Amino acid sequence: MNRNKNKKRKSKVTNKNNYTDHKLFYGFDYDTVASKFKYDPETGVVIGLWYNEPITATDFNGYGKASIHNPATGKPQHFYLHRLCYFLHHKSLDPDLSIDHINGIPNDNRIENLRLVTQTENRRNYRISKNNPCGVPNVSRSQNGKRFVTTVKGQYIGTYDTLEIANIAAKAARAVLGYHKNHGRKV
Repeated sequence: MNRNKNKKRKSKVTNKNNYTDHKLFYGFDYDTVASKFKYDPETGVVIGLWYNEPITATDFNGYGKASIHNPATGKPQHFYLHRLCYFLHHKSLDPDLSIDHINGIPNDNRIENLRLVTQTENRRNYRISKNNPCGVPNVSRSQNGKRFVTTVKGQYIGTYDTLEIANIAAKAARAVLGYHKNHGRKV
């Protein structure tokens, strides 16, 4: 018999670190963070003040990464640079929202390129997948391979004779559904 069956389920946490105060950055106040990092909003460069050097570490997708030693846990607290940049510039950051790179370049952390969005809004500004066989977002070949099918957000839009017409239909549907104008760009 499963003993866990009768246990109450834990309520869903709204963000993975359970920080709800917008004035905190992963549990650190603004003054603590600003004493460790310097951010230039015009260039997007972040300098770690302990070395006085720009932070250049990235993850496998090209997003800048950094960390602060957390005395409460004795371990480093890792985070993305674009979230740090937004926090340092605005002095607050809603932990439940995402930071979108408007131009799709993951290491371009200029403040004019960063916007606070929901995860859904962020998904509406994705670049086109490398695996997209048509080269047009939201368009695929029909089963017989002779026509083009347009679907946006799981909704069937139509089947078209040419890729150009299918692309026009996809763009119109994305505009109606609130997708960012850069969605599906090739970077």
